[in-house]
Amino acid sequence: METPATGQAAARPDVSPLAAWLCRPRNAAIVAGLIALAFIAFAPKGEDAAAHLYQTQIWREHGWRFWDNNWYAGRYSQINYSLLYYPVAAVLGTWTVVTASVAGAAAAFTHLLHSRWPTLATWPAVTFVFLAPSQVLIGTYPFLFGLALALATLAALQVKRWRTAIALGIGVALAHLLALFLLDSTLAALAISRRTWRERGPARLVALIFIATFGVTLLSWRAFSTEGSTYPFNLGDLSAVLAFCLIGLWLSRGQPNMGAMQAIFGVYTLITIGAFVVTSPLGSNVGRLVLYLGAPLLMIPLAARGFRPRLVTAVVIAAALTWQIFPVATGVRAATVVRSSAEDFWYPVEAFLQEHGDPNHRVEVVATDQHWEAFYLARRGVPLTRGWYRQDDFPSNADLYGELTAATYRTWLSRLAVKYVFLPNDRLDYSAAAEAELLRSGILPRVARMGNWTVYEVPNPTPLATPAALIRVAAIDATTVTLDAQKARTYRLRLHYTPYWKVVSGSACVSRTENADTALRVLAPGRITLRFTLGIGTVVDEVIGRPARCDDATFIGPLAPEPADGGSVPTQ
Repeated sequence: METPATGQAAARPDVSPLAAWLCRPRNAAIVAGLIALAFIAFAPKGEDAAAHLYQTQIWREHGWRFWDNNWYAGRYSQINYSLLYYPVAAVLGTWTVVTASVAGAAAAFTHLLHSRWPTLATWPAVTFVFLAPSQVLIGTYPFLFGLALALATLAALQVKRWRTAIALGIGVALAHLLALFLLDSTLAALAISRRTWRERGPARLVALIFIATFGVTLLSWRAFSTEGSTYPFNLGDLSAVLAFCLIGLWLSRGQPNMGAMQAIFGVYTLITIGAFVVTSPLGSNVGRLVLYLGAPLLMIPLAARGFRPRLVTAVVIAAALTWQIFPVATGVRAATVVRSSAEDFWYPVEAFLQEHGDPNHRVEVVATDQHWEAFYLARRGVPLTRGWYRQDDFPSNADLYGELTAATYRTWLSRLAVKYVFLPNDRLDYSAAAEAELLRSGILPRVARMGNWTVYEVPNPTPLATPAALIRVAAIDATTVTLDAQKARTYRLRLHYTPYWKVVSGSACVSRTENADTALRVLAPGRITLRFTLGIGTVVDEVIGRPARCDDATFIGPLAPEPADGGSVPTQ
């Protein structure tokens, strides 16, 4: 890391004693933490809160669960999002962890600024103190946790506390993958701006450890990634992020001791272009740096310029603040009008499913704006067609995002083995508008009205396992499926395939169908139990791309192919 700047006192504007007091690390932590605590206690929960509260409850009750049948017809859980946040939140409480994350992030960011640019730190630090807690209103709890650890890692590197930095960096990798990505991008930029890390010594060893940590994380992602997982990145978002980068480069140009900032803006520009060109789960999430740190980062080169020219300064700061505050304000406004965040809103659905629930079928809840079905129903063990994680929603439920016709919708319901559809009288997710309109038009028969809910039933619904005459689902939970098969043959399960399915009872094996569902090959009729089970050998096979197959010691001959029409797999 570079040494503190000198000779910049003339660029420092007059600051009030209160601002000077506020930008000290301990004071910044206290103020930011208190604001965050107030938001958690009194503000409505944000749109991401439901998912993280659900995952926290799952860990509290069951520990780590790396698969979840209750969202998206089966998906990887926790292991490809956060291994560290959920246990910490389960033990210490969400309030404690989120408040500490915001406070820690404020303290670390302020420390970094004062260590690197002592005469410029005040206003960027003060801005961060008041903006950082606002992200609590969105509910991105694991990312806040990861961001705090990432900033603490940079602060530890700044004072050459190498072991602490390594421990914190590993913590970032376990806390949130996007936070790790932003940390490593920042470290790459700093390495470009100051190349002494290449010399023999602790800095070089730390750099190699961080590179190895990132590599292990990528291998883990490969071993537990959802096929087709993607996140959109439209031209509007691209333009905004690139504008941030280019303005930052322009403001930093020609200013003393701004090499690190130029490198950060430059590397971020390249990463943004790459995220737009290459379709991936990252997508527009690359803009998180702008959403969380946009205004404070731009204020560093602005402070170096003495906040001149005034018009340019006003425009840049206004644009950056708008970019950061607008999504928060929009989310808060939506959270204040939705009714689905209240637990009693879901009582009628739970009561209906208690009487009419069937393990052979899933439930479709027309997605609410804040996705509270992903918490209230999933925690009761209700297998849902959807959830919260968009990267899984886009490949699994792409039909709902395009032009939805009656035929397409019926096919989608059949593919996901839906029997009952619940339409709430509440604000809906943008992807649910066409679905709600079709339901109101009478595409499905209405079977009940109860409180804020209308219930529809799919005629002759397709079950989870087919052919239905020969197999049925006896029970299903987050990680286990129990089936009763009447005949030795190959069956189709409308459940996402994972190489970590293991037959723990019965004589059978599984393989992947052409549409990423699960084919179950039964040798002898009877009860078959599948369970998600990790094994080192299977993980290695998945990383190196060696496909799993049925055990030749038990089964002879190839699996029956999946028919082109998506129906049940023919008998051998």
